[in-house]
Amino acid sequence: RELVRRGELAGARQPGEDMAGWLGRAHAGRQRSALLGDSAGDDIADPAGGPLQLCTATADLLDDLLARLIPLAWG
Repeated sequence: RELVRRGELAGARQPGEDMAGWLGRAHAGRQRSALLGDSAGDDIADPAGGPLQLCTATADLLDDLLARLIPLAWG
């Protein structure tokens, strides 16, 4: 979630920009404490062993995140 959120703020990869450059732009201004990954808002539930509804919700969330990430990173 954080990569998609920060990527949307940074904007899509520019023509000729390598992945490392885009990731650097997305990372710019990130606080050191954010590296700990303690943001509950960024957590994605692990549906393993859970009810079908949780599996479906997780799949829908991942589908949405990928649909937003792919155009940003690979245009």
